[in-house]
Amino acid sequence: MNKRKIDPQGQTELLNKTLNLDTKIDNEKILKMDELSRQNILQKAKKMTHQYSQQVRKARSKRIFAAIAISLFIILLIALLALFPILIFDKK
Repeated sequence: MNKRKIDPQGQTELLNKTLNLDTKIDNEKILKMDELSRQNILQKAKKMTHQYSQQVRKARSKRIFAAIAISLFIILLIALLALFPILIFDKK
């Protein structure tokens, strides 16, 4: 087992914030939990946080990709409009 020293107050606050997403559980109920239940809930909280951060990261990368694609499209459109008179009227 992991024998690291964990701050119980910080752990309790994290558990309370996580559990508030689904159900309301006050600090006293969390403090009364045995260590295994507390660790299980903490692992679920970490997993939920990790999944949420992955979703945020994916959404951010999609927005960046869309912004770059739109910018390139606008640049190509402006370049084509600038070259259009040369291509049409420059007949020799």
